[in-house]
Formats: sequence, C-alpha cells, structure tokens
Amino acid sequence: MKLYEHIGVSAVVSTGFYFATRSPGGAAACFLWGVLIDLDHVPDFFVNYGVRMPLKYFFRVFHQKLLWEVYVLLHAWEWTFAFAAAIWLSDWHPVAVGSFVGWLLHLMLDQMVNAQQRGTYFLIYRLVHGFTGEYFLTREERATYHDLKRRVRAGGGPRTALRTKLALGILAERGHLRKSDKPVPGGG
Repeated sequence: MKLYEHIGVSAVVSTGFYFATRSPGGAAACFLWGVLIDLDHVPDFFVNYGVRMPLKYFFRVFHQKLLWEVYVLLHAWEWTFAFAAAIWLSDWHPVAVGSFVGWLLHLMLDQMVNAQQRGTYFLIYRLVHGFTGEYFLTREERATYHDLKRRVRAGGGPRTALRTKLALGILAERGHLRKSDKPVPGGG
C-alpha cells in the first residue's frame, strides 16, 4: 500500500481505538505504528542503492519495485509473539494494545495488497530466500527483475552504482523522472 493509504486507514482505526478505550496514548500508538512501520524501508533503499541514489527517488523506486534486496525487518509476522508478550507484561496497557493494533492492521493490509507469495511477510521466509526482492513481484515483474539482475552482473563495477544507473534508466523509460531531475553524480 502507499503511504497516504496507510495514513488514512490508520487515522480512522486510531480514532475508533480512542473512542473504544478513551486512551489518547493508545490511539497515538495505534496511528504511529500503522504508519511509521514503513521506516524500515529506508535501510533497504540504502542497501540497494548506497548513497549515490538521491533520497528524492525513494518513493519512485519502491512504487516501481526496483529493489534487489528487501529486508523490511518490521514487516514480519514473527513480531506477533513480541507484541503478545508486551501486552501481557503491561497488563493490557492501551499503548501496548494500540501499538499492536496499528502494526497488525498495517501488516494485514500490506499482506493483502503487496504480497505476491504467501510467505513474503515472514522474516524466516525472506531469510531462507536470501532477502531477494523477487518475492514481492508478480510473475510478469519477475521477468524484468531477472533481466536487471543479469545486466548488473554483466556490468561489473560497484553493485550499488550499477543498480543506481539501471534504476534511473528504468524510471526515465517509464516516465517517472522529470526534466528538472539531475543525473546522479558518478551514477549515470
């Protein structure tokens, strides 16, 4: 799902959480976990592109699914056990419950909208498959992914620099770069 969709859904659910619990802290935790879990995409961006790719391309790269490695460590069903323990240890404190509700909602929506393989949102599944980004892709998108992977291997040189060049080229081909966008220094 896109960020604005997570914000909208989280706003509605956290408002409902507030009216159900009368806990501003719990409602805030519900909203924040429903949205800010996506901060775990930032390290993935830098793992894939290093510092050569300007951060302004962050959303474009993710929406166009131009990722070779996907870790998204907070997007994992295994965290259910940690949340359950936190809720139990806090004696059902509204902030702990709100955090879980926001995280669970976010993950459920992502699983329904983004996942192309059933196990994609299990950390263990991603680990077994080498954290490759192809498991977030449709069958058609996987063909492009494998072509890009082959081109990076054949290109030689630093991996992140080659990925950056290819991604910027693909963004340009798909019309996702503006004329005002400047080339990446040393990257293409």
